[in-house]
Amino acid sequence: MDHASLNTSRLFIELGCAIVGLAVLARAANRWGFSTIPLYFLAGLDRYNQACVRCHPATTLAAHAPAPSGNCVGCHMPKRRAEDVVQSVITDHLIQRRPPRPRRRRRKVAQPRPHQSDAPHVATFRRGRARFISSC
Repeated sequence: MDHASLNTSRLFIELGCAIVGLAVLARAANRWGFSTIPLYFLAGLDRYNQACVRCHPATTLAAHAPAPSGNCVGCHMPKRRAEDVVQSVITDHLIQRRPPRPRRRRRKVAQPRPHQSDAPHVATFRRGRARFISSC
């Protein structure tokens, strides 16, 4: 997921919906988490939820599963690991209907160590000293 995912979302393409102030809310969410946002950010969170409710009336929210918690941004714009930045978490601006599948981690395959006959000179280090083993 890249930083331009809002531009690829159906909401942005079809309706031209651009929520500029979400970066402030995302920074607050990264710092405190959505469950403990300070009171001065709750007004901003309510404003973004109201932007969602303008197009999604209460009749459609009644069919929402799981039951809506009043935090549209927390569920539909989850935090994810950035693919282009190491050890970084970003808010996914794609605005998806379903939560994303968890990514499977790749297992590291252990590489076989070279046998002494394969490597004629093998250096091993022990307590700062090099020791050379020769197969000759």
